[in-house]
Amino acid sequence: MDSSKKINVFIKLLSILGSIFLRFSGWTISTKPPSSSFIAIVYPHTSNWDFFILLSGIFKLQLIPRARWGGKKSIFIWPFGPLLRALGGIPINRTSSNQAVAEIVTSLSNDKDDIIFGLSPEGTRQKKEHIKSGFYYIAQQANLPVLPIALDYKTKTVKVGELHYLSGKIEKDLADLYNFLESAEGKHHEDRSPFTFAS
Repeated sequence: MDSSKKINVFIKLLSILGSIFLRFSGWTISTKPPSSSFIAIVYPHTSNWDFFILLSGIFKLQLIPRARWGGKKSIFIWPFGPLLRALGGIPINRTSSNQAVAEIVTSLSNDKDDIIFGLSPEGTRQKKEHIKSGFYYIAQQANLPVLPIALDYKTKTVKVGELHYLSGKIEKDLADLYNFLESAEGKHHEDRSPFTFAS
């Protein structure tokens, strides 16, 4: 079996595993995301379970190897680092936001295929005073639209929104994105961060 066939078999196996996890946990996905490139933001992020639900959705929809996602650098340690990178993970250095944005944009620009880059704008499960602005500047510099994805534990639905092309007017763009995301109820809903940038 050549390498391309092995990869296809692996992707189909992951799709089966993702489908099984979602079925037994009771979660559904509202619709399949677009086939074009975009930045996906997931909100709210209040539980470790969010990661497994989203990863299962990526597997089920066979978005590997299109999918890329950002995670804090500390989780990419041995023995998990190589596996997480193989599953699309990109370590994010949180000590310098500008450096993190530049590294991600460079990584995305090196990809010639249609790709999805996903991250949580909250950056943590704990409630903060605001969300992080990195996704906005990644989307601007990579010239990609933003796709809002809401994790609604009340209905156990991964709600996939529509592509949003940033206008450069931050308050308007955030309001438009939050208009879709605000109805979603996180697992620990009281821990979600306000959907606004630091002033």
